[in-house]
Amino acid sequence: MAPWQFETSDEADEFCREIMHEILARFPPLSEVQAIGLINRLWRGDPFTDELDLRYHRPPEVWAEHIHDFVPELIRRHGP
Repeated sequence: MAPWQFETSDEADEFCREIMHEILARFPPLSEVQAIGLINRLWRGDPFTDELDLRYHRPPEVWAEHIHDFVPELIRRHGP
């Protein structure tokens, strides 16, 4: 079972896992649970099933940077 709080295709699940691994590699000491939480916070409830989804237009490395930088600010402003 995927750890995501949004629907994914198999391809999207793999893409999200690549983002998670990039977050872990770039931002120690974040844990896998924390990385998954950051991704879920940004995309919760937003299905990721279309092969033409715009999220594929950025590579996992760019998403990792964006998610790491943006999501904590989002939480500070609006809560978890």
